[in-house]
Amino acid sequence: MGLTGAGGALISIPIFINYFHFDLKSATVISLIIVFLGAFLNLIMQRRQPVYKISFGHFVVGALTAYLVKPWKEQIPDAYISLFLIAVSLYGMFSMWQKKKIHADPQNGMKNLYLKIIISGAIVGLITTLTGLGGALILVPFMIRWFGLSHAQAITTSLFSMTMVSLSSMFLQFELIANRIELEQILLISLGIIIAAQGIVILSKKIPATTLDMIRKILFSGVVVYTCIAILTK
Repeated sequence: MGLTGAGGALISIPIFINYFHFDLKSATVISLIIVFLGAFLNLIMQRRQPVYKISFGHFVVGALTAYLVKPWKEQIPDAYISLFLIAVSLYGMFSMWQKKKIHADPQNGMKNLYLKIIISGAIVGLITTLTGLGGALILVPFMIRWFGLSHAQAITTSLFSMTMVSLSSMFLQFELIANRIELEQILLISLGIIIAAQGIVILSKKIPATTLDMIRKILFSGVVVYTCIAILTK
């Protein structure tokens, strides 16, 4: 996740299923721990302030969406959740390889602001709750196209939104994993993410930006392919 900016939760889902024997729905809840910690650690490393109005709006709408989707998720067959997870993952992979740059339009960014917050917050809440993914690859383009933010500010605001939405979604669904995961396991996951994040920060300073970007794309694509195959063959 440190190199790709996404994918930590994505690769964790088949690992939790295949090696720790969680069912799909439980794995998508545990993966939110990784989303939260990854987004939070990346957020505190950023030097720009997020747009709090947008992020808090996403938190409110995303948490409400998670609350509404939770009972619905419990009734959805795992096969449908798997297909949705794969579709979101493939969309993220193809988006990452697109060469076309997205240009911000600050003049139009604040038009229909609250409607944009409701729509994008609901989408992020839906993706986070159903799939256990953070939705960074979808949220960042929203921030640039819809809200007119610069790329750097879009990343910071997206991280803040993901931190709060993933945390609220995890708490709302925690009963699914309350008796299946121990505090020690959560602490070990947290420690691993912190160590990896610090290592990636050091490594990224020694690698040229173009090379790092290519590594990021290749790694994330590999994660997507692995996860899709693991879920389809489960």
